[in-house]
Order: sequence, then C-alpha cells, then structure tokens
Amino acid sequence: MPDLADLEKLPSALGALVRGIDKTNRDLALAGWSRARKRPFAPRGSYFVRSSAIRIKVFIQKIGHKIFFFFIRGPETKDVILDLEVGFGVMPWVGDTPPAVPSLPAVSVTMPSFLVDLPTDSEMKLLAKKLPEKNLSKLDFLRFNGNLMGIYSLTDLTVAQAAWMLRGISNAQSVFGRFEFAPVPFAALLEAIEEWAVGGFQEGLAISVDSALANPQHPVAKIVRGMLDGWVNAASAAAAGASNDPFDALRPFLDVRDYRGDLVLRLNQAGEIAEKEADDNFHLHITLAVESPGFAKLTAFPPDFLLTGELHDEMIEALFDSEVLQELFHQSQLPGKRRAEFEAFLRRAKKPSLVFRTLRSGNDDTEFLSFKGEWDGRVGHFVVHAIYQVKFDGNAWIVKLEELDDGSRGRVIYSDLTGPKVLISTRDFPLQLLGLLLQMRAWQKAFQ
Repeated sequence: MPDLADLEKLPSALGALVRGIDKTNRDLALAGWSRARKRPFAPRGSYFVRSSAIRIKVFIQKIGHKIFFFFIRGPETKDVILDLEVGFGVMPWVGDTPPAVPSLPAVSVTMPSFLVDLPTDSEMKLLAKKLPEKNLSKLDFLRFNGNLMGIYSLTDLTVAQAAWMLRGISNAQSVFGRFEFAPVPFAALLEAIEEWAVGGFQEGLAISVDSALANPQHPVAKIVRGMLDGWVNAASAAAAGASNDPFDALRPFLDVRDYRGDLVLRLNQAGEIAEKEADDNFHLHITLAVESPGFAKLTAFPPDFLLTGELHDEMIEALFDSEVLQELFHQSQLPGKRRAEFEAFLRRAKKPSLVFRTLRSGNDDTEFLSFKGEWDGRVGHFVVHAIYQVKFDGNAWIVKLEELDDGSRGRVIYSDLTGPKVLISTRDFPLQLLGLLLQMRAWQKAFQ
C-alpha cells in the first residue's frame, strides 16, 4: 500500500494560500491608509484583491520504493498512483457579519440502485435455494428494475451460477456450462446499467459516507477526507481574517466558494490503491463538490466506462470497417436485403453506445460494446464482444481490432433485431456482464 502521508499537508497548504490573499489585502489597506495620511488632498481609494481562482494539480508516482509528488506530467510517465486536482474561488464576503468558521460538512455519494438496493432477506433465501451455496453472506445479490438476481462465485466466473426472479416470476435459474442459457435476466441487467450510464451516473441512492470519513481506514477515504479538510482549512482561513483590527473597514471579508476536487487513481480487484500497473487494475474517478457550508457531494464515476471521447469513438469506428461490418451482419441472422438498414441502425446508435472494458492483458483490452436504438418501430439491442490493441502515442489513441478465437474481429453476443422473442445470445453475454459487476463491487468498496 503506498504511503500517502504527504497528502496530509494539503489542507494546511490550502489554508496558507487563503491567508496569503488576506494578508495581501491587509497590506494593501494599510498602504492606502498610510498614503491618505501623507497626502490628504490626493484622490483616495482602496486597493485589494477582490477575487481570485486557485487551482492546484498534482500527481503521485512510485519510483523504486519511494513515492514522489509532481506538478508536471510528461507523456511517458508511468506507475502514476493518483492524479489530484483541487480548485476554488476566493471572493469578497457580502454578508453584514463576518463569515462563520466552518465545520466538516455532511457528505453523501450516489451509488447505482442495483448495487445498494438489495433484495429482502426472504427474497435472498428464495434465490439461494436455486444456488449451491445457502450462506447468504457468500452470495451476491442485485435488484434492478423490479427484477432480482442471486449470484454464486462472482469472483470465479468459471464456476459462476445465477438465479433470478423476474418481476415476481420465480423458480428460474441459469447454471453456466450445464443448463440452457436464458438471456432475458441479463438483458434486463444490461438495461439497468445503460440507464444509469446514459443518465451521467447521477441516478441512484444517496449514501451517507460520514462514518467512513470520520475515522477513515480505506486509502480512498483518507484522500477524500484530506480534500474535505482542505476546504475546512481554506474557509477557516477566510473566516479568521475577519478580525476586529482597525483595517477591517478598509478591506473585504473573504469567502471560499465553488470548492471542487477531482481525483483519479488506480485500484486493484480488492478495491485497494494499486502501486504498479497490472492487467486486473481499473481506474476510479471521483469528484467532490462542496455545495453549501453544511453539505458536500461525492460523484463516483464507474470503472472503465466510455460513453464519449476520442477513445470511445475510435473503438466504435473500428467496427465500421467493411469486412468487420459484414462479419457482424452475417452473425445477426438478418436477411441479406436488410444490410443497409443494419448499418444505418449501428450508425444512429454510435453516440449513445456504451463501451466498457471487462479484461486487460498488456495492451489488449477486451471490450463489451452495446448499441441501442430504434429498429422496426421498437427499441432494438445489439451487443458485440471485441478485443482491441490500444496504445496512446502522446497525441492520439491508436486502436486495432484483434482476431478472436473463432477468427472474427467481433462477436455478436446478444441481439434482438431478428424479433422481440427471437434472441441471439452466447454464454459470453452473462460472463462479460458479471465480469463488469465484479469490477463495480471492488469500486463500491472504496466508499464503505
């Protein structure tokens, strides 16, 4: 576990910056008062820093056995443990009385409801009856759009099993490798994930993390607490400057506004900060915004999702190679006369398409690409499994589709384009989704 003790200096550093602005204003007020005494007939005026914006951006890198702070990041920088950016404004206080000294605000984070709104104990027991493990604490449970799912051996997908209840219809089960695969419950799970992602990851249940931050044990909680303490120190420094010295009438009181922190760090599958790059690592991106003196909001972005951006666009565009597109159309089982309609459907669905990584091996990323759009007067779904070689040359992303074990450069693992009751699917579909869920559970641990 990396030693992040130097981050403890962040709150005092932010407070010192605000105190520096206040001292500057006091010195300016003193200079103006002194000038007025020496030149009583000269035009009078007060000079001070009315507002300022402070932005600090650092990253932490592991070199050998030591941890280093840096402010400038080169294009070849490796083994970066975290990137941290903190910004806020220092503005004149407009109240009639000096600002109050702040305390640590209440903090909540919004998590997707399918991760935290679990089935009841009785529902869990019904699901467990269909699984080889009856100890509820050793199973994983989900509730999504009125559906329920229990999962056995999420950490080892080679023996994973799942049972579900679809809107009250129970006694359904899928045991990978031994029973017929039913795609319907996993299609419903994908729908829930897509709704959350397209909504900007803002929909869900607000979970208080005050207890986790009061005595932070997890490294992520310690960093978030440091960001919060930074706001407290900065706002306290502004309030402390509002003393009753003779120059208060000549200079404005200060107020810290729009405090925001942005943190990106690398976690391993145990949900701990990863010191070195590894194939099973994933990134955690969170933002902290102090919305009022008594409340702060954490926004947690999920691991390795792509909705927009250059890399997303490059991965999607690679599927539109004429040969790859023909392979996908052949697998779709649509009649040949619908080839143009099929391509038009995919192109319309490019922007809202969802891409997420389920496995990484060196420069090779295993991706799950989901297209959703209008087809035959209804909502159609088309999901592709592909492996990309991904590199960044310092200016742009370079992606190349790799061949799969069947020789194709993209495999259709789920589609309902042939009809709402005729579903093309493979066992890859639930396994890819459960691989994503495993990452999300590790991501969730950072806030517990």
